[in-house]
Amino acid sequence: MGWRFAGRGGTYLAPAVSYIHVKAAEPHHEKFRAVPPDQAAERWLALLDNLPADAPRGIEFPLTGHDLTAVTRRYVNLLRED
Repeated sequence: MGWRFAGRGGTYLAPAVSYIHVKAAEPHHEKFRAVPPDQAAERWLALLDNLPADAPRGIEFPLTGHDLTAVTRRYVNLLRED
């Protein structure tokens, strides 16, 4: 679902959603690469607000930093927020 449809799409699709796969993408050379969603447009949070709070959420982007436990915890907590 493209970001421009995030508000409407999330509302329409919510009853059928059983798993939420979260990532953002940014241009990188002639392709795209996965990045943490907080580096992308903030509209992704609005999309999550329209999807079921009890649906499992997974991430697909590189986790980087000196304390990977803290970085992981940060994103897990961010995805739990509703």
